[in-house]
Amino acid sequence: MAKHKKFEHDKHEARAKQLSDKKLRKSLNAWRASTIILAVILAVAVILLGIGVLHLGPVTYPGENVVSPDIVKDKVLKTARTFIPPQFQISITDVKDIGPLYLLTVEASSGLRKERVFWYATKDGALFFPGAINLSNPNPSQQNNQGNQEQGFKPEKTEKPNVKLFVMSFCPFGNQAENNLAPVYKLLKDKVEWEPHYIVSKTSDGNYRSLHGNQELNQDVRELCVLQHEGIDKWWDFVLKINEKCNYRNADTCWEPIAQELGLNTTMIKQCQEQEASQLLDREIEVTTKYRVSASPTLLVNDKPYSGSRTPEAYKSAICKGFTTQPGECSEKLENSGTGSQGNC
Repeated sequence: MAKHKKFEHDKHEARAKQLSDKKLRKSLNAWRASTIILAVILAVAVILLGIGVLHLGPVTYPGENVVSPDIVKDKVLKTARTFIPPQFQISITDVKDIGPLYLLTVEASSGLRKERVFWYATKDGALFFPGAINLSNPNPSQQNNQGNQEQGFKPEKTEKPNVKLFVMSFCPFGNQAENNLAPVYKLLKDKVEWEPHYIVSKTSDGNYRSLHGNQELNQDVRELCVLQHEGIDKWWDFVLKINEKCNYRNADTCWEPIAQELGLNTTMIKQCQEQEASQLLDREIEVTTKYRVSASPTLLVNDKPYSGSRTPEAYKSAICKGFTTQPGECSEKLENSGTGSQGNC
């Protein structure tokens, strides 16, 4: 009798343990699934939106119409919830003023798992950059990933590498790429074939568009005119000064004093803008379509896309890998602090 009771007791305990283990496995599987799904959702959000800027409202120039962090927080949350399924909870726990942008600390959760990511928005509450990086505190894991990308970058080798840079004249990430690529241009000059290009589109009714509006489109054309008629040296001078002094709200009045200061032919630029704009823009659309480029900045070295760091030194190293025989300038070290923002317009 005692043996029978002990047998029944042991059988009951074994059954209870089996049920407990089953519940634990089920819980762990659910946790793993929620973790994977959450990671996918966050990745999709960054991929879909990080390749461009998301417009939250009327576009103004950051710094001219600054709105409060609470307003930006509400706009970003409202927009983010349109692409993140309701079973995933997101909250913005902090908004910091980091100069020209707000840095938003975002917590996303599903089940037992929580993730923290950082998003950015312009201080006028107009543009949202889920794919940007805080330049003052870059993510070490991303730095390592960029380093791996740079080490694995192997363009075709030629005697004179071809470098194509695709931008929009007032994309902040494109401007940063131009500013950081300029020292490489000064170092390598005519040892490289330089090809600046502009990302524009054409509507069904034959009108042209640039992401940040008509004044950006006009500036795209003016910079193309300088490149076409004044050459690459003058183009760099013009672009760098425009990046420093002008924006997509005042470009149509801002550019001319700068051009005059640089000794550019302003009459030629105006005539070119009036008479050659369609021809120049159609050519840009043809090139961007051929290489399937839609994000500013995009850098191709001998037609191979480069996606590593955007510092002068990183750019120089990537371009120098395109030489059959590297010139002595490739051994010179350029600025390499920080990682450069990896966002795009």
